[in-house]
Amino acid sequence: MVVALDRAAAGSGGTLLLAGEAGIGKSRLAAEALALARRRGFVTLAGAAYPLQADLAYAPVLELLGPFLARLEPGRLAALVGGLPDLGRLFAGLHLPPPEPLGDAALERTRMFEAVSRLVERVAAERPVALLVDDLQWADAASLELLHYLARAFGTRRVLLLGAYRLDEAPTQPGLLALVRSLRRLGLAEELQVESLGAEAVAALARALLGGEPPAELLGVLRERAAGTPLFVTALIRGLRDSGELLLSGGAWVLGSGSLTAVPPVVRDLVLARLERLEPADRALLELIAVAGDAASSAVLGLLGGPERDELDAALRRLGKSGLVIEEPTGSGLVYRAGHPLVAEIAYGELPETRRRRLHAGVAAALEALDPGDPQRLAHHYRGAAGEADPRRAVDVLIAAGRRAGELHADAEAADHLAAALALARADRPAMVEELLEQLGHARSRAGQSEGAVGAWSEAAGWRERSGDRLAVSRLRGLLALAEWDRGRFDAAEAQLAAGFEAVDGTGGDAELTDLHYIRLQLLARQVDLAGLEEEAMVLLALAGRAGTRRAVARAAAHLALADVAFLRGRLTAARDHGLQALAVAERAELSAVAVGTHRHLALTAINVGDHRQARDHALADLALARQTGSPTLELGARFLMLATDLVIDAWDGVLRDADELLAHSYRVGYVRGVATALAGRAFVLAHRGRPEDAARCVAEAREVYGGAAAADRHIFTVVEIADAAAALAAGDPGRARGLAAAAVATPTTLPCLGLALLGEAQVAAGDPAGALGTARRLAGLGPDAPWPAACGSWIEGLARAALGERAAALACLRRGADRLDGLGLPFQTARAWLGWAEVAAAGRAGDDQVPAAGAEVVEAARRSLAAFDRLGARPLADRARRLLRSLGERPAAPPRAATGELSERELQVVRLVAVGLSNAEIAGRLFISPRTVTTHLQHVYGRLGLGSRTALTRWVLEHGLAAEDT
Repeated sequence: MVVALDRAAAGSGGTLLLAGEAGIGKSRLAAEALALARRRGFVTLAGAAYPLQADLAYAPVLELLGPFLARLEPGRLAALVGGLPDLGRLFAGLHLPPPEPLGDAALERTRMFEAVSRLVERVAAERPVALLVDDLQWADAASLELLHYLARAFGTRRVLLLGAYRLDEAPTQPGLLALVRSLRRLGLAEELQVESLGAEAVAALARALLGGEPPAELLGVLRERAAGTPLFVTALIRGLRDSGELLLSGGAWVLGSGSLTAVPPVVRDLVLARLERLEPADRALLELIAVAGDAASSAVLGLLGGPERDELDAALRRLGKSGLVIEEPTGSGLVYRAGHPLVAEIAYGELPETRRRRLHAGVAAALEALDPGDPQRLAHHYRGAAGEADPRRAVDVLIAAGRRAGELHADAEAADHLAAALALARADRPAMVEELLEQLGHARSRAGQSEGAVGAWSEAAGWRERSGDRLAVSRLRGLLALAEWDRGRFDAAEAQLAAGFEAVDGTGGDAELTDLHYIRLQLLARQVDLAGLEEEAMVLLALAGRAGTRRAVARAAAHLALADVAFLRGRLTAARDHGLQALAVAERAELSAVAVGTHRHLALTAINVGDHRQARDHALADLALARQTGSPTLELGARFLMLATDLVIDAWDGVLRDADELLAHSYRVGYVRGVATALAGRAFVLAHRGRPEDAARCVAEAREVYGGAAAADRHIFTVVEIADAAAALAAGDPGRARGLAAAAVATPTTLPCLGLALLGEAQVAAGDPAGALGTARRLAGLGPDAPWPAACGSWIEGLARAALGERAAALACLRRGADRLDGLGLPFQTARAWLGWAEVAAAGRAGDDQVPAAGAEVVEAARRSLAAFDRLGARPLADRARRLLRSLGERPAAPPRAATGELSERELQVVRLVAVGLSNAEIAGRLFISPRTVTTHLQHVYGRLGLGSRTALTRWVLEHGLAAEDT
């Protein structure tokens, strides 16, 4: 493009044709070319052809030149059109004498063409000219002839003619084909085929549209459905945003739990316009290919009673030539597919339901004749056929395919197959309904479709109650209790559990009773009900002693209950011992679900003890087992453990990655507990990085998402409350932080050491050192054999002693805390303790005989702390360390250029000008770029730095010492 403009500016004009599929970006590329030409001093003129104006002579040429002429001052207009009376045949208002009649229409047309050419030549004599005619496939024949005439004359003029057209439409437009072929043959035109975007370009486009990082799931959807077509990418993203299925949560983009299959109207209209221009037989064949999917082989198409072989081949060639159908080799044969995924979707969606079902039934019959041994391939078409195929055969195929999909952990697909089998069985095989409902509930639960699972299990429980199968009822009520709790419906969960106990009462079903007590144990742990947990432990131990019960489950669950009690009472060593006993029983008996819960408990215990390597090992084992069970809620619990571990070991970038993954998965399955904990994790990191407003927004969103669940689900919500306290402390409100932290640790928490350490810090900041000393003693009491609480206790005691003026004791405690934290490999917490030590030591160097004036050691401690804070992006504490070093006469290292994301030089120029208060338009003028480009740069910057406003960006610039020196 640049080369073509350079040649035109030098007097070697020509024609550049942009060709590609609909929506591929031809018009955008052409518009950018015109914008580039305009910046280089060209006169730029644009026109377009339209499908409704295909019979209007010269319509695109009138749009190209008419407005330009109309804007000219009378004197300049007269100079440009003088002596060219034939222009009056095309344009009104030129005040030219009537052209001389020649009595020969062809010659008059030639004179008119020459007049237009001379007009462009005169304009180009003053400044080079770039002309764009878009959508040439709809141009009338007369316009195409005029453009051909002009193109032949531009070789020695300062004119670049740009033309854009759709490749898929060109074969049906003989005039356009003649123009393109002639210009190619004469060597007067270059043709650039605009290709679809690759994966990286799609991601970049999505990033620009969202002003932030797109979720991985969205990029997968775009790859599958948009197939690199920019218009479709843009429309899909905007449609998902407008519908609320793509939303911002905690500053990150996530996909919701709804359907992602809606087709944006602009895409539907574009594709339908192509389909409606097809011959009826060709459209029918395309619809059949869309229905058949990966089964659209020549053999299948031939068996469906379509056209004769020769006619079928001719139709396939026509559809292939238009780009609507492509051939793909598969093994020894060929399969035909729609040329674009959305073409298939729309062709399929426009079919009347009865025709769609009949086509599916026909494909199923063809596959039964050709390859009956693949139930999953057959199942898709039996599902689509509904009642049009043999229902008994359909039910058998669908059940087999559902089971196979479940074995492969394709749970959403399994649920679809089983739901279709259930719909047919209700009418044809009612004896299978109960079992199918239960299987469907399990498939939906594993697929994260919690509402659908509850519906299936509830209906199944009703069937079992009517048939008198009380043990099955108790089993289903237990499943419903867990599902309802995970949905945040705590009263419903308790009611389902009570109904389960009522159903099993008096049946002698010890196995079912054991499972119900294990479920109650899980709910009590989430409610932090110590008395209830102790009672459940005794009940489960009694059940473990009965013959015929699920002894291993009862025994493992009893130890797990005792482990929870010990953990919640702060006896971490005892909690670990009971957890190990529970794990040993679960592993011997191969109880995967119980082992998941046990690994989870052991991971949390190890986190709070300070054995972080062991914590990660248990979290990874938990995640692996959760994936084997296929339960999304179990997997999400394991992901929370990974987040908690990264949070405690100061791996902040890991926390943000964990939080993004947890958010994405939680929204997809509607798991509000996961959403709340992910937002809390983000809030901790943002607070420590000096972004208290963003942290507070995360906490507020977590509270809104979880609603009234805070009172019931203390196991999770105390994490949100501690994050709220961290945000308040970062915002300079220690009183509020103290109140929030105190409320959070008033009941036992998932992360007691984290909560107590934050409470102690807030107490010191709020002027309550005596309270902080009490908190330090509580931390020390979480042992024995718990090095992390002991280290945090030393740090808090040191802060409190310093506040009380006990400098020698403060230095000893802070040094001890720093050494212990360093031994645990906790960089932020170690640096924080050393900074506290250095500040106390520096303050006591003058006039206090009890404090050693170890100046070099103080400087070294401050420098080490500063380096750690800069690495982590802990800006507030880094600023404190720099101030301390300056007070000691040192010159600290400059802040990193972009601790939370590297910016390009151009982006840095833009953000510096934002920081001095310039508008986008003013920045554009200063940097000689367009306001739209400024907006794009800022969208990238906001997404990369996780900022949400110009105010926040200005603060970031000032904090990083990046303010412009010369504005």
